Amino acid sequence: CTLYRLLTGKTPYSGDTVMLKIMAHMNEPIPSLSEARSDVPQELEDLYRRMLAKEPNDRPQTMTA
Repeated sequence: CTLYRLLTGKTPYSGDTVMLKIMAHMNEPIPSLSEARSDVPQELEDLYRRMLAKEPNDRPQTMTA
């Protein structure tokens, strides 16, 4: 989410409360980084999507991964 914010200036999920943002993160599709910024390389988009994967086991488990 921090990467998305750094590159777009906005949060990937919105909501008036923290709970609504958490629910959006759980239930809404991962927003496309490359749709927000056309200059994002596909490799970064792929990494970003893995970092925001809904299932924790689908996310990189270490910094080197």
